[in-house]
Amino acid sequence: MHLAIHLGVKKIILVAFDMKDKPQDHWFGNHPEPIQCRAMTHDNRIRNFAALKSVLDERGIEVLNASPRSALTFFRQVPLETALEIRK
Repeated sequence: MHLAIHLGVKKIILVAFDMKDKPQDHWFGNHPEPIQCRAMTHDNRIRNFAALKSVLDERGIEVLNASPRSALTFFRQVPLETALEIRK
């Protein structure tokens, strides 16, 4: 998202941002040692996305969440097909 914002996009589509599993539970299993994702808690990641929303709104950047059952409910949630069809 950071790179997209700096490149001047006006719409970001989130895919696979369910944010509901424990941070160490990935679809591929846990990271092998010594790689670990302990720097930030799962709840802190969600709070950071929530704080980012106001910055994105100020800059006129629309974020569509095409991740079914996502915990990031503050972004507009739409099916992926819909997100790809929306034009401005």
